[in-house]
Amino acid sequence: MARLLGWQVRFREAPFRRVLLMMEQGEVDIMLGPLKTPEREKKLAYVAPAFPPSAGCSST
Repeated sequence: MARLLGWQVRFREAPFRRVLLMMEQGEVDIMLGPLKTPEREKKLAYVAPAFPPSAGCSST
């Protein structure tokens, strides 16, 4: 998809707190998995989950 759109994609691994800081500083564009909190909503933009949990389904 990125290639078709002409985007350059780089995957980086770092500790969670460092990635949060990198997001705040504009060094990275996307972060997977941060929980939505009022404090983070002041600094980050959240999108709807790509695969929201289904009603009535649970994992055991």
